[in-house]
Amino acid sequence: MTRLPRLRTIGWMLFVFVGGGAISSADTFALGAETLPPVSERFAADDVTETPDFQRHVVPLLGRLGCNGRACHGSFQGQGGFALSLFGYDFASDHQAIVGDADYSRIDRERPRKSLLLQKPTLETDHEGGLRLP
Repeated sequence: MTRLPRLRTIGWMLFVFVGGGAISSADTFALGAETLPPVSERFAADDVTETPDFQRHVVPLLGRLGCNGRACHGSFQGQGGFALSLFGYDFASDHQAIVGDADYSRIDRERPRKSLLLQKPTLETDHEGGLRLP
């Protein structure tokens, strides 16, 4: 399995923070013997030391929200021009689909709150999948 480098962008932090707050199972979770505080506490502070990891935080969040399921962007053809691997099995492919390249990305590094990754599931922009991040 290829491990992706940890991303140190405010866009990922905002996505994990907003999405994590929308999930009831994010209150606490166990990682081995260590119990971690909620996502909203771990990534909210300005002096945060933990950085969201695409494989550990973003892909599971996409799964919990149903984004990479068969009925949504995880279908073999994707939805609305955006395709993810079914249930997040291909981390590198999903990362590329979200980050894209200089010409097109679902993450706006200059204005993270304007990222399609947040705008669509919060219905700030039309999203056929409906509200995913209340």
